[in-house]
Amino acid sequence: MTEKMATVVGANGGFGRLFSENLRSDGWKIAGLDLAEPDPDTNLCDEFSVVSEGVSNLEADEFLKASSLVLLCTGSNATFWWIDHCSSLLSAQCLCVDVLSVKTQVTARAAAAGFEGQYLSLHPMFAPRWGFSGFSVAAIPVQDGPSVTDFLQMISSWGSRVVQLSPEEHDRAAAVLQGGAHAAVLAFAQATTLSGVSPETLKAMSTAVSGPIFDLVQRITAGDPATYHSIQAENPYAQTTRNNLIAALNDLDGLSAENMAEQFGEMMIKLRHDVQDQK
Repeated sequence: MTEKMATVVGANGGFGRLFSENLRSDGWKIAGLDLAEPDPDTNLCDEFSVVSEGVSNLEADEFLKASSLVLLCTGSNATFWWIDHCSSLLSAQCLCVDVLSVKTQVTARAAAAGFEGQYLSLHPMFAPRWGFSGFSVAAIPVQDGPSVTDFLQMISSWGSRVVQLSPEEHDRAAAVLQGGAHAAVLAFAQATTLSGVSPETLKAMSTAVSGPIFDLVQRITAGDPATYHSIQAENPYAQTTRNNLIAALNDLDGLSAENMAEQFGEMMIKLRHDVQDQK
């Protein structure tokens, strides 16, 4: 087995490319798997095999058997398929890693798969175009061991903050930090459209508060819709967070009545203290 060989499943995607770039910089040999050949001008893989959806091949399986690290940079359905496929192929020295944004389901699937080696479920809390530096990476060890420790130390060396959690802790927090934040920003964008005020006027009158929100609208809507939809649809706590947003907006509506100024102020003081405690 090649000591520093990594197989990246979904090598052509954003996180596949990001991990490949960083691993190559750290001296790893990269074998890529994806549904199509990589762009030859930007290819980061030393070896590559084209696989079909829900199907592997002999060459790809040889890559997997020879690897000390396997990264599943794929969507939910594909990741579940590769977990089942890889579990009987990977050596006891191999670390397998997924990067899904919802953890309760995938960690249960990985725990039941029967890996001989170690398994780590990661969630980079950023879009791949931003890179690791300065951002958090949530980590849930499913089958812990020295390779998990070494890999997390490597991610830290790339500039990320590693936060270890249980699957439920992760999904509850992600439902707020991603599901809730995205929902609030997208709802603001929809309300802006419904207002009938021209974009030119809104831009000309932009404030210190509205400007950054519009920047967030641009940042989210420039991303992959499937990724943002999966955060809302697959996280078991996302619906509760959206319900909390609706309830909070209804409360704010009531506190905006003319005779509720004192209560409105009390709400702002409480929120200021609550947010300060979270920093």
